[in-house]
Amino acid sequence: MQVGRLTLVNNGQLTVQQLDRALEAYLLWLFGYVLFTTGAGDTVSARWIDVAREIADAQNPADVRDRSWGSAVLAATFRGLCTVCFKAEGRPTLMGCPLLLQLWCFEVLQVLCFLIVYLL
Repeated sequence: MQVGRLTLVNNGQLTVQQLDRALEAYLLWLFGYVLFTTGAGDTVSARWIDVAREIADAQNPADVRDRSWGSAVLAATFRGLCTVCFKAEGRPTLMGCPLLLQLWCFEVLQVLCFLIVYLL
């Protein structure tokens, strides 16, 4: 099976439908637990099901609708930061993409990273 430039090796053990569902499950995990985290922690938003299915069922890259993933992740992270800063009650939970925030901090705040490494 060819997905973009990635070739999945099957060895005849799985059907194409099983590979498509496995890719869909991976995409749901990626969307729900890495890129667009929510405060729930153990669920993925239902809005990602159709997107994951569209990508998994595509026969070639032209079948997938163009989306601005970078803008979406950045907007979700900014919204999550605003939500956690202004939350007055309950336990504040960072939503969005914490990995993006961490990478941004290491890139922009290199002086602090140097001090942390130097002090260790």
